[in-house]
Amino acid sequence: MQQTIYFGNKPLFLTDTITPDLEAYLHQRETMFIDEWNIHTVKTMIHEMNKEEVDRGIFLHTDVPELMDSFQQRFTVILAGGGLVLSPAKSILLIFRRGKWDLPKGKLDEGEDLETC
Repeated sequence: MQQTIYFGNKPLFLTDTITPDLEAYLHQRETMFIDEWNIHTVKTMIHEMNKEEVDRGIFLHTDVPELMDSFQQRFTVILAGGGLVLSPAKSILLIFRRGKWDLPKGKLDEGEDLETC
């Protein structure tokens, strides 16, 4: 099982198995790798992912949902909805925000469902 969390454009792979694609990253100095789970290693990974010289992280643990939960406890989850907007001419609507191109989306308002959002 694998979950991916993004710190800006940097992926953090939470995984219970080192797959061939992750193996390729392990030997690159821009990759932060941790294979011991505790409160300190979670904090360390968050700290390292915010460094400029780190491009990605890999956190290996046998219980990915437990690992994901330990990361989620340290962040505020903001529910939002968005999607691909396609014109009749097959043009895609993109927004440029905070220096990056992205799909349009917005925060979920109270009483609103994700589809409406």
